Amino acid sequence: MSHIVTLPFRPHGVRVPCALIFSALIAAVSALPAHAQPSFGKSFTPDTIAVGSTSALTFTITASSAVTDLAFTDVLPAGLEFASPASPTLGQGCNAGTFVTDVDDDPTLDGDTALHFFSDRLGAGQTCTVRVDVTGASAGIYTNVSGDLTSSAGNSGTASDDLTLSTNVPGFSKTFSPDSLSPGDVTRLTFSFDNTGGGNVFNLTFTDFFPEGLEVAAAPDVSNTCQAGGVFNVSPGATSISLFGQFLAAGATCELGLNVLVTARGTFDNRTSDASSNVGNSGFAVDRVTAALDPVGLIKSFNDPVPPGGTTDLVFTLTNSTRNSVADIAFTDDLEATLSGLQVTGTVPATPCGVGSSISGSSVLSLSGGTLASGESCSFSVEVAVPAGATPGAYPNTTSPVTSSAGTFSPASDDLDVGYAPVLVKEFCEQVVSTADPCVAVEQVTGGEILTTRFTVSNPDPANAVSELAFEDDFTAFLAGTSADPNIQSDVCGSGSAFFDSNGGSAGETYSLADGSVGAGGSCTFQVDVQLSSTIPPGTYINETTPVIGNFGSGQVIGNRGHDQLTRSVAPELTKTFVDPVGPGDTVDLVFTLSAGESPLPFSDIAFIDDLDATLSGLSVLASPPSPCGGALAAAGGGSSLSLSGASLAVGETCSFSLTLQVPAAAAPGSYPSTTSPVTATADGEAVMGNPATDELDITFIDFTKGFIDDPTLAGGSVTLRFRIDNMGTEPMDGLSFNDDLDAVLTGLVPIDMPQSDICGAGSALTFSGGVLTLTGGTLATGESCEFSTVLQVPAMASPGAYPNLTSDLSGNVGGSPFSVRGAGDTMELQIEDLVFFDAFEDK
Repeated sequence: MSHIVTLPFRPHGVRVPCALIFSALIAAVSALPAHAQPSFGKSFTPDTIAVGSTSALTFTITASSAVTDLAFTDVLPAGLEFASPASPTLGQGCNAGTFVTDVDDDPTLDGDTALHFFSDRLGAGQTCTVRVDVTGASAGIYTNVSGDLTSSAGNSGTASDDLTLSTNVPGFSKTFSPDSLSPGDVTRLTFSFDNTGGGNVFNLTFTDFFPEGLEVAAAPDVSNTCQAGGVFNVSPGATSISLFGQFLAAGATCELGLNVLVTARGTFDNRTSDASSNVGNSGFAVDRVTAALDPVGLIKSFNDPVPPGGTTDLVFTLTNSTRNSVADIAFTDDLEATLSGLQVTGTVPATPCGVGSSISGSSVLSLSGGTLASGESCSFSVEVAVPAGATPGAYPNTTSPVTSSAGTFSPASDDLDVGYAPVLVKEFCEQVVSTADPCVAVEQVTGGEILTTRFTVSNPDPANAVSELAFEDDFTAFLAGTSADPNIQSDVCGSGSAFFDSNGGSAGETYSLADGSVGAGGSCTFQVDVQLSSTIPPGTYINETTPVIGNFGSGQVIGNRGHDQLTRSVAPELTKTFVDPVGPGDTVDLVFTLSAGESPLPFSDIAFIDDLDATLSGLSVLASPPSPCGGALAAAGGGSSLSLSGASLAVGETCSFSLTLQVPAAAAPGSYPSTTSPVTATADGEAVMGNPATDELDITFIDFTKGFIDDPTLAGGSVTLRFRIDNMGTEPMDGLSFNDDLDAVLTGLVPIDMPQSDICGAGSALTFSGGVLTLTGGTLATGESCEFSTVLQVPAMASPGAYPNLTSDLSGNVGGSPFSVRGAGDTMELQIEDLVFFDAFEDK
């Protein structure tokens, strides 16, 4: 944002008083932002998954100084959607006034494609993270750019990251059946693998830690249709299961199944670890099982364990599963009865569950006036402080019954776990001799190295020792071909402890800590050397342990997972992009880009193949450059397949080239996935292989676009919204129509030039009523286009920011048959008006 100081105008020879100039400068300085804008980023983890699997999308907001009214909107690119369940999760840095909803303010994101974030405050030095699960059904690289993050400090801009969906790694999913039952019932949990698009897969591995309320049934009734070679660990009463070393043949599918007991009432989102194998990371699997929710159901949970004297969030979720709206929802929660001195600290949400609702109290918390529409949920949290003198232990906490206009329903319960959990840190270091040596972090590897993996287990309890410390680290699942040494070490974390290869004589390198102990406030550090395979495929590999567990004398507690990652990035990076959409019989440009990435070595003999006929029968090369990237480009089979060979890249170099392809005239409209072979090259005399490139060729008979062509604009100003419809097919169109809800974009946003006639063929009309802009009666001859626009008046009180706008589907008739295509979208940008000062005085 620019800040322009305009001093009072004066004619030549007329003096302006110094006091007036000084006042203008002081006012201008006062208008500058008082605080730095918070940083804003996002990431997909993992950033490459199998088609149909799941990745976690995490937004990270960090404030260097306190800010208020933080908000942003994120619209997923076409082809991605939030998983079902989406499992939105807020990090501990987010305060109680932080919410994530869909763009219609519904907190349930399952299957949606857009979310809205709002937080009333983020403290100085605090970081708020938002995690939500994302999936997709088609291969490709999806770039997700958020809307701007706005706050009281101004505009922090957008956040962006890419998610790749691949058919080269096996698909991974899970289901509960039934997924709705009562506490004490058993459900069947099935894990499914789909390798129909890939080659042979080795060492497929994952772990599933159940949420509290689920455990393996006393009679697990394990089923396994996968081939021999894997170990499926299932134990009655256990709260986790795992698969190690599974083989999947090319083109194979298989399932694993077991019975799971639901031990408590509630809704349980169960997310696995990532499924990893020799071909890469498939992503994770997630599903939900619900046990006996009342018509108006209440669930509560503490974010624990929490140490004495600490604070934690107490989260409530109310759900209306009736067919009618429910009002007058109320309950109380006696925190004092749970633990003497336990009370609410900080602010509470103003309207926690609908307009007119409120929450009050400190040691006894009361909700009143809640309202929920049919099928609606509300979630809110309060921060509670645990007294400093609290004795570690589990403190049962139960609300009153829930009263409402629909009746009285069950209370909600959860245990507040007061105490400490062990903390585990793991690091990859350059090879060192002892734990006394400093750890020089390792991030990039080329294969064949020997690294040191260092573990540090800490006990944050200042008064009590922790015993029975244990965790497991599967190096083979992390990176195929990895071996560790030595096989066993004694007394590494207290007398009698051991760190050892728990696979024994079996294949694989799974190391476990057993019987560890750490004194009050202390820590232990131990390490093992790992030899990496000399043939690591390019990619980023995350090594994550199981959670570290321990015993503080009052029972077992579960701490965090230790994790670190390594990246092998010594192969050229290849991308491909179709300049589409195009119509049947048109030509389309196909752009390839080769990049050396961060490789410290140059590449020679770069080669790949692209089978165009496999993308679309009849798709062929029409024109190509003579020697792209210093290599030779050849087209075979009448141009239906192309190959590059002998190309080269210097260190840090990027090279792009474009070909013109002929689309067959008989091509049916649709999206056609297109994937090259892996890219091969030579680096320092070593053969390397990189990932294939993918994109989709979009063929359509109609193109529908829109755009705000003269924004950013100001509140109270105007902006031009332009629409364009192209008939790229072989038949005329009529009855073209769509709606554009301007009031949903920004209340009070209205056109000033309505109605308009004959704007897309004779008899067509553009009208405005009830906040909605409507096109009716549009006609287009073959190959014809229409372009029309309207001038919109922006409300004077509109807030600066980004306002996404998406029309309804465009519908009509072509060749006498009805059709509809996806709506057109764009974002309107409103900016803050620069401050200008005018002379209000005259010299006397």
